[in-house]
Amino acid sequence: MLEKIKEIVSDFSKVDKEKITEDTNIADLGVDSLTMLKIIMELEHVFNIHFEDEEIVESRTVADLEENILKKKS
Repeated sequence: MLEKIKEIVSDFSKVDKEKITEDTNIADLGVDSLTMLKIIMELEHVFNIHFEDEEIVESRTVADLEENILKKKS
């Protein structure tokens, strides 16, 4: 799951996937709010989940995204 999240973040941020870790702050990749929304929409599609607004705001790192997805999938 983590690798897929990193791949999606990489695709939208245009940052090499190998430079993205669990602790990477998504804002530090130059991702603006519109791009973050696109990332969230792609994650929702790929993992067949729905993020609530507050979960989007709280998702600052790749690990945060993974944690929120795991909660939804359990």
